[in-house]
Amino acid sequence: MEFIIWGKYQSRAERLASYLDCNIHYIHSDQSILVRYMSSLITSLKIMLKSKSDTFIIQLPPNLIIYLLPFIKMFNKRAKIILDMHNGATRGSWGKLPFIWKIMNKYSDLIIVHNEDYFKEITSSGKLTTKLIEVLPDPPAEKHRTTILGLNHSDFLKEDKTNVLIPCSYNPDEPIFELVELAKKNPDLHLILTGNKNKAFKLLGDTDIPNNITFSGFISAEEYKYLFLHADVVMGLTKNENIQLSVSTESLSFGRPVILSDTNTLRKLYPNGFIFTDNKPEQMSVSIKQYLDDYKKLTQELSEVRQEKINMWNVKLLQLRGEYNL
Repeated sequence: MEFIIWGKYQSRAERLASYLDCNIHYIHSDQSILVRYMSSLITSLKIMLKSKSDTFIIQLPPNLIIYLLPFIKMFNKRAKIILDMHNGATRGSWGKLPFIWKIMNKYSDLIIVHNEDYFKEITSSGKLTTKLIEVLPDPPAEKHRTTILGLNHSDFLKEDKTNVLIPCSYNPDEPIFELVELAKKNPDLHLILTGNKNKAFKLLGDTDIPNNITFSGFISAEEYKYLFLHADVVMGLTKNENIQLSVSTESLSFGRPVILSDTNTLRKLYPNGFIFTDNKPEQMSVSIKQYLDDYKKLTQELSEVRQEKINMWNVKLLQLRGEYNL
């Protein structure tokens, strides 16, 4: 089974692949956007045509890879196409590409989404007429849990500050400007924002950035795990409903409580073991204090939630494997 992702790293994919025994293919280039997408299409096509497997999981977005599906089915009649659809696939420009919904409905064998709210959103839109859509949440833990080797510190952690790790993609749904204000109003905090540093600076433009914010850029998976476990606070933030943040399932995987944005979707998914915050700087500051005060209690609650999610995940995966021969 092959898992194709256009990007550098995706934690959901890593955990999912550990259960499905997939070969993960990260396809990434720093070239211009046109060259990058053309190169990614060619690389993806080569992987699928040369593979000894007939089953392919494709993560969306980007949605351009959808145009390859008819060719794959033409050259490999036994090919099974599973689309791992994330929220961005149906929003903005990715959801407006010509003919993609027609191609998805005709050539995909299964579409999986993260949560029930997003399932209702895409099925009510009328764009997807196929009935082969299933909810498969992020795995709450790695099947073969890895250890952190060779790391006993990170230069991003400041001894004289309360270190707050915030994984970011700098997409429109994230309260980045609010985080800048949070840092300005709380000099005792040190915010560590991961992700594409160039994208962050382009977004912020001429915004005055205080020196207690660090944009780490892309970091290794090992350093990310180290920061997740050793930062004083971890946060996952979004302005949008129907989104299941990767940081929430990383929380379950690592056994580390986090602060999440207060959305109906996230509260429904995680009724215990998490702190929920409004995205306003003042409320985030209060939530950080509450997190530090209630950390022991949150950790105990999270342990119970984690086991419950693992049990539910195993049942769901067994069901899908039986129904779709995964």
